[in-house]
Amino acid sequence: LTLGLARQLVAQPLVFLVQAPPWVSPAQRFDARPLAKQMSRTLGREVLVRRSEDALSHWRAMRSARDFDLVFDEAHFTAYRVSHHAFQVLAQAASETRFALVVRARTLVNAPSDLSARKIATPAPPALAALHLLNLFPNPARAPVLVAMAGRAQALHALSTGEVSAVVVPVSELAALHSSQIALETNVSPGRAFSVSAAISPLQQRKLLDLFAELNASAHGRRVLAQLAVSDTGMGIPTGE
Repeated sequence: LTLGLARQLVAQPLVFLVQAPPWVSPAQRFDARPLAKQMSRTLGREVLVRRSEDALSHWRAMRSARDFDLVFDEAHFTAYRVSHHAFQVLAQAASETRFALVVRARTLVNAPSDLSARKIATPAPPALAALHLLNLFPNPARAPVLVAMAGRAQALHALSTGEVSAVVVPVSELAALHSSQIALETNVSPGRAFSVSAAISPLQQRKLLDLFAELNASAHGRRVLAQLAVSDTGMGIPTGE
């Protein structure tokens, strides 16, 4: 009976929890299933994808750290799991994360205080974009009004009509915007990271690291990583590993 139970436990699928990037564009074709398929082959065990639709639902999952074994998400969520649930970071997106506040053309903004009490469209907290925005305003009395919006198109429309005074967007997406200008930029954060729970053995961790190196080395592999909406498609071992 004990042996039979052990075999059942070994056969249980691993769960890969993925935080979808806020306002991901249709052109990026965000899809974690190709990577999950590659991990299944590498580990010899089924890997199921579970997707957090927004930052709040992702944060709720983080607080329990149950029901998932592998995670790909923003740096502040990763740091929380490492500190509170003994997750280990295996790989990180090569590009760093920085956000810009975009305003309508010919709008004068010289300092964050110029946007005090103004409405700013942002992905819903606790998304990293919203937290970086609030960090620009250490005095809560001078902070803007955050308007959480579900998509970039909705946010840009609100900017064009004057419903909001600014929109927070990743710096990597600025080239696609027209008739707007950068007012401010936030500090830089590490890119999204891939972390694992204690359920992933050291041998399995090494196999996953070898997989990431293999994917980075081929055009097909880089496309698999690109479908996670990773800028520059690169994933590497964090410094110090």
